[in-house]
Amino acid sequence: MLFSLFCPIALGIFLLTYAHLQARRAEAMFPPRGEFVVVEGVRLHYLRRGKGKTVVLLHGSEGFLQDFTPLFNLLATEYDVIAFDRPGHGYSDAPHKNRITPASQARLIYAALERLGVVGPVLVGHSWSGLLLLHYALEFPKDVSRLVLISPWIYPSLAFPSPLLWIPLIPLVGPWLSMILLMPVKRILMRYHLARAFFPQPIPHDYAVLANALWQRYPRQITTFAQENTLNVKMSHALALRYPEIDLPVTILTGDLDRTVKPTDQAFRLHATLPHSHLIILPGHGHALLFSAPEIIFAHLKEVLQKDVETLLNESREEEKASKTRSDAKARTLVMRYGWNSVAYQILNPEMEHWFSEDGEAVIGFVRRNGVRIVAGAPICEEGQLASIIAKFEKIAQTQGERVCYFGATDRLRKALGENSFHSALPIGAQPVWKLSNWEEVIRKNSSLRSQINRAKNKGVNVDEWDATRAAESASLQRCLTEWLTTHPFPTLHFLTEPVTLNRLEDRRLFVAIRDETPIGFLILTPIPRRNGWLIEQIVRGKDA
Repeated sequence: MLFSLFCPIALGIFLLTYAHLQARRAEAMFPPRGEFVVVEGVRLHYLRRGKGKTVVLLHGSEGFLQDFTPLFNLLATEYDVIAFDRPGHGYSDAPHKNRITPASQARLIYAALERLGVVGPVLVGHSWSGLLLLHYALEFPKDVSRLVLISPWIYPSLAFPSPLLWIPLIPLVGPWLSMILLMPVKRILMRYHLARAFFPQPIPHDYAVLANALWQRYPRQITTFAQENTLNVKMSHALALRYPEIDLPVTILTGDLDRTVKPTDQAFRLHATLPHSHLIILPGHGHALLFSAPEIIFAHLKEVLQKDVETLLNESREEEKASKTRSDAKARTLVMRYGWNSVAYQILNPEMEHWFSEDGEAVIGFVRRNGVRIVAGAPICEEGQLASIIAKFEKIAQTQGERVCYFGATDRLRKALGENSFHSALPIGAQPVWKLSNWEEVIRKNSSLRSQINRAKNKGVNVDEWDATRAAESASLQRCLTEWLTTHPFPTLHFLTEPVTLNRLEDRRLFVAIRDETPIGFLILTPIPRRNGWLIEQIVRGKDA
C-alpha cells in the first residue's frame, strides 16, 4: 500500500526536479538578450536597436522575441525597433493579479512604451498578437500610427479547446500537474506544433533548439499558453464586433498554405471587416512568415512606412470606393437575374454590405445592428439554392458571434429557413397587390379610393412621371422631401425605411403630384425583376398636401 502510494509521489518529485534543472540549463544556454522595463509591478523583457520611426514587434502564442530575429535585423538598419517578450512569455513576467488577456497585455505594452518614451509607433504582431494589436488600437487609437498583422489569429475557433489546456488553469496544482502529465510527450508535441507552423518549409535547426530549451521554462509558459487559448475565446467574440471601429491603416500579410490558422477564416474575414485594410497573400508560404519571408515583409513595411498616415487613409478610401462600385455592379447583375423578393432591389442601396457565394451566383444584402445581421428580404439566388446559401451565410455570422434576422421574409423564404434559434424572420405584413389589367375594377369596387382620386382632381392635382434629370434640377421637389423628413424620423436600416433615393433613380420610376405648378408629393417605384412588377417604395407628401 505504502509502496503504491510512494511511487507516484517519487515520480512527481523526480519530474519536478528534472524540469527545474532543465529550466536552469535553458536559461544558461539562452540568457536574456535585452533589457527590462517594469510597469504595474510586471517586469517585461525587450530588445531595442536602430534609429528612426519606432516599430514595435509582438510575437505569437508560445513565442519569444527571437521569433522576429530575421525581420528585426533587417528593420534595425533603418528604424528604431523594439521586440518584446510578451507578458508571460520568454523572460517577461506574467501579470500577478490579472489573467493574461488581450486587454491586460495591451495595457502593459502601452505602459512600457510610454515608459520608454515611444510616441505613435507602428505595431507589428504575429499570429495571436493580431488580437492584441486590434485591442490596442481600440483602447489607445491616438497612440498608434498603423498596424501590421502577420498570419493573424483574431477570430475564435468554433472548436472547443483541447481538455489538456484546462489542466494548467486548475488552482495551485494545475501548472505542475500539467508539467508532469505533458513531460513525457513534450518533445513530440513541440515537433508537431513547429512542423505545422513552418509548413511547407523545414523547421530551422537553431530555432528548434531554442524553442526546445525555452519551452522547458514551466510552469509559467504552459499557463500563459492555456489562458490565451481557452479563456480568451469569449473575449474574442465581443472584440470582433468592434473591429469596424478601427480607423487606422492596417496591413495584413498571410501565407496561402497556413495550416495553423486558416487564412479564409482569419485574414480574409478581417480584411473584409476593417475599413482601411490592405491584404497581401504570399503564395507558397505557411504560418511562419517571419522565417520564410522576412525580406518580403521588410519590403512591404518600408513601402507602408514611407507614406504618412493621411496618404494611406486616402488611398484606402479610394480603394474602398472602387471596391464598393465593383460590388454594387456585381450585385445588380444578380438582382436583375434572380430578384424575386419584393425588396430585392433595395440591397443596392448605399451602406448595405454584400456577401457573395463562392461561385458568385448568389448575393445577400444586409446591415449590422447590435450583433445582428439584418438581411434585406432574402438571398438573391436560384430558388433551389436558397437553403444552402442560407446555411453558409448563417455559419459565417455564427463564427463572428452574430445572429441573423430576415426583414421582409416571405413564405418562400420561410420554407427554406427551417427551424433553429439562430435566426428570426420578420414578414413585411399584408400588402395590397395591384394589377394594371384590373385597375379599373379596383377603382369601381373601392369607394374610398374613388373619393380620394376625385378630391385630388377637384383641387387641381395632376400626376406626371419625371426622369432623374428633371428630379435633380427641381429645388421644390427637394424641399418637399426635406419637409417630410423633418416630421418622419426613420431608423437607418438603409432599406424599406430609408427614404432618400431621389439621387438613385436608376431603374426606379418617379411619379410627382403637382398643384399650382409645385410638387406637393411623390411616389417612387422599385423594380421586382423576376416578377415583372414594382414595389411602392416611398410615398412622400408635403404637410399641406
